[in-house]
Amino acid sequence: MEIPVLEYILKFIAGGSIVVLVSYLAEKGNAVLAGILLAAPITTVISSCIVGNESGRNALIGTIKSDILFLPLMFVYLIPLYLLLKKMHLNVNVSIVLALVIWTIMSFAFFRVRGIFGL
Repeated sequence: MEIPVLEYILKFIAGGSIVVLVSYLAEKGNAVLAGILLAAPITTVISSCIVGNESGRNALIGTIKSDILFLPLMFVYLIPLYLLLKKMHLNVNVSIVLALVIWTIMSFAFFRVRGIFGL
């Protein structure tokens, strides 16, 4: 099996470019634009192109269904992160880790419930 190294490098550069751009905008005081860029479905568009072209239409449809089901979990990360930073005044890295822990626990719980109800 051949490993498409160049393809992986291009995907890595595309994803990294978004992170760098968001960081740059936030640094320059344009938090609104950085937030819009983060909220934009850029990674979803890129992932859709890759999955659709490499794995086919049915794989993409399955991925979309999962994305729709798990979309509310984004709030499970963002709301605690906001509260940890704004209300509890915790360190940025500590807040991110704690929000990720909360998200991970809730994601596993949601995944389990989803399986129980056959969603």
